[in-house]
Amino acid sequence: MNDIINILNQVRIVSRKIKEQRKEKFERGENYNIFNDLGFMSDEVHLHSMFLANLLNPKGSHGQRGKFLEAFLKMLHKSFPAISADNLELDTANASVEVEKYIGRQTDSEGGRIDIYLTDGKHSIIIENKIYASDQHHQMLRYWNYGMSQKGDDTEKSFVLIYLTLDGCSPSKESLGEDLKENDIVCLSYKNDIRGWLDRCVELASRTPLVRETINQYISTIDILTNNVMEDNKELLDILCKEENLDAVFDIIDSKENLVNHIINDEFIPKLKDLAKSKGLEICGNYKRNWVSDIYPGAHFQKTGWKYLDLAFQFDRQGLDGLIFGFVCKGNSKRSDIPAPIWEKVQEHYSITSKIKNWDSDLWIHKDFRRNCNWNNAQTIKDLLNGKTLNDFSIMFDEAIDCVKGLDI
Repeated sequence: MNDIINILNQVRIVSRKIKEQRKEKFERGENYNIFNDLGFMSDEVHLHSMFLANLLNPKGSHGQRGKFLEAFLKMLHKSFPAISADNLELDTANASVEVEKYIGRQTDSEGGRIDIYLTDGKHSIIIENKIYASDQHHQMLRYWNYGMSQKGDDTEKSFVLIYLTLDGCSPSKESLGEDLKENDIVCLSYKNDIRGWLDRCVELASRTPLVRETINQYISTIDILTNNVMEDNKELLDILCKEENLDAVFDIIDSKENLVNHIINDEFIPKLKDLAKSKGLEICGNYKRNWVSDIYPGAHFQKTGWKYLDLAFQFDRQGLDGLIFGFVCKGNSKRSDIPAPIWEKVQEHYSITSKIKNWDSDLWIHKDFRRNCNWNNAQTIKDLLNGKTLNDFSIMFDEAIDCVKGLDI
C-alpha cells in the first residue's frame, strides 16, 4: 500500500505539471488544428486521400514539383527493399495523380474506385487508403487485377499495390480473395511510414513557410489518430516504467474497474435516486451492476400515473460510451402494447437528436445525453462526484416530464 501511495504522490506532482504545460500550449495556440476543427480528422477521401495526393502530385499547388514524390519513392525503397527498383522508377516530372479513380463497374473480381492512383504512363502506384473503414469484398484483388490489366504483356510496365492503414496492418482475407497473397502488396502505416515521409517533406519545404506549416498541421492530425502524442507524458512514463514501481502500477490499473463501479454504484446512483424522488420518479429494480463491463448498462425510472412508458438512461456501447436518455417501454411491454397516437405524441413533443434504436424489441424515444456521453475518463468520473452530471440529469428529467404533461402515457 505504501508503494501505491508513493507512486500516486509522484504522479500527482507530474500531473499538475502536465496540466500547466497543456494550459500554456493552449494559450499559445499550439493546439489549433484546422483539420480537426473543421471535422475532417477521420475523413479518408476529403482529407487524407486528397492531402496525400496533392503532396505526391508534381503539379500540386505546393510548388515543390517532384520533391515530395521522390522522397516518397525513396521511403518505399528503403522500407521495402524487396520492391524492384524498376517498379519505383516513376518519371516524377510527368507523373499524374488521381483520387477516387473509377476503374469500372464493380464485380467479384474487378471494378470499383481506387483511393489514390499515381502513374507516369509506364509505372503506377495504387494506394488503398484506410483510416477507419472496413475492407470491401475482394477489394485488393480487384485493384490488383486492374494493375495487371494495365500492365498486360508489356515487360516495361509495372505497378505497386499499397495498403495504407494507421498501424500498417494487413488486409483481410475477404479483401485479398483466394488468389492474391499478402506478399503481393505493400502494407504502409501512417504511424511510421507516412509520418517519416511527412517529416522529410517538412524539411524539403523549409523555405516555403505556408506549405511547411500546413504539413505540420497534418502531422499533428496523424499523431492524434495514431496515439502518437506522448511528448508531455514522458516524465510520467519514466516514473511508471521504473521496475520498482511496476507492481504498484498494475495494482492501480487492475483497480480501475472496481473504482469506477464503486463511484457509480455507491456515490452517484444514491444521489440520482434522491434527485429522481424529488421529481416524483422512482428508480426501478436493483441498479447495482458492473457498469464498465456490462452490455447496455442503465436504469429505468417510473412515475405514478404513467401506464406505458418509463424514463431511462442507457449506454449503447460497452465501456460506458454512447449515453442516451429518454422514454422507453415500461417493464416487459413492447412497442405494440402502446397506442400509436400516444407514441406519436411523445415523439412529437420530445425532440429526437439521434436515430431511434431497437434493442431486443425495446424501442426508445431518446436523446443523446446533454453533455458527457462517455464516462470512461477522469473528468466525467469527477463530474459524477462534484454534482455536474447530477445537474445534467435534473435538467433532462425536468425537460422530459414537462414535454409529456397532459399526455396519457
